[in-house]
Amino acid sequence: MKYHSTQLSPSPNGTAHECMVPADTCLRDVVKRIDTSKVSHILVESEGQLIGIVETELILRRLNADNLVERKRWEKMPAEAALQWKTSPSDAASTGATKLRTIPTTCTAVECEDGISALVSDDDVFVSWQVVRKSLSDAMTDTVTSLPNRQIFERRLVEEIGRASRDQHSMAVILLDVDKFKEVNDIYGHCVGDVALHSIANQIRTQLRSYDVLARYGGDEFAAICSGCTPGDIDIPIARILDGIKSNFARTAVALPPLSLSIGAVVVHSISEFDRAEDLIELADMCLYRSKDNGRDCAFKLEIESTSRQNSRPVQVLSASEKDLTKSL
Repeated sequence: MKYHSTQLSPSPNGTAHECMVPADTCLRDVVKRIDTSKVSHILVESEGQLIGIVETELILRRLNADNLVERKRWEKMPAEAALQWKTSPSDAASTGATKLRTIPTTCTAVECEDGISALVSDDDVFVSWQVVRKSLSDAMTDTVTSLPNRQIFERRLVEEIGRASRDQHSMAVILLDVDKFKEVNDIYGHCVGDVALHSIANQIRTQLRSYDVLARYGGDEFAAICSGCTPGDIDIPIARILDGIKSNFARTAVALPPLSLSIGAVVVHSISEFDRAEDLIELADMCLYRSKDNGRDCAFKLEIESTSRQNSRPVQVLSASEKDLTKSL
């Protein structure tokens, strides 16, 4: 590690302007506004507050997805939805409005093998994104499944509800519970249980779209957010997930007992009538318990067009053994 004295004097006409975008800027327009060959990181601001950072490479990878439908969807997604890290409201409030100005400051550059890792001034320390990225990623990721943790899921759910309300599109919340998973831990040990959870997470992830959110909700339970679902759309990934879990564990080297999932899903086509994320979780949880009461290894789905139709909510049961899915009741 080396230290060098340096004079820090950012220019208001420099690259900082080129890499800062409003949170509601769609990703298609983000790459039009910046020189992707020169700008490696994009700063995202909302109402004058810096709210997070996203790497240019990650945006380009999403906009070049193999699946055409997903690629088109990513193009319309706002910069906020692509954030790898986001400040909390208290953090944003303490920073004051985001401004670019020239600040002549003498500071010490802390240089490691990969370049400058921090700048130390008389009253503050500015740490490189490359240095803090892994720590932030670890804090947001479940170590067993490598999925986002519950805290990130709950944050994303609030964000997606807001976006669905603004854009007038539907969204779904899915809760997935591994049936009788305690028996796996009791018989084979927690190490084998962790391997099974990681495999289940991968299997679920492959049946969802790249812009869907999948997280470990806690214990043996997973949660997903799917946006832009037309009536009946959610049936296909749910059926594939139910079938995929069985076929996946039929090929495992460890002789595990048959594993299956109980699934509860709610699809809301008029999200503006739901002002609390807890409402969607409660409805999905209700469907999950219906699935368990029905003998497990199946899914119950609730599709709601309007809360004014409280007495005519269609409930559908989807079973892994059903190739022709039952129509909504």
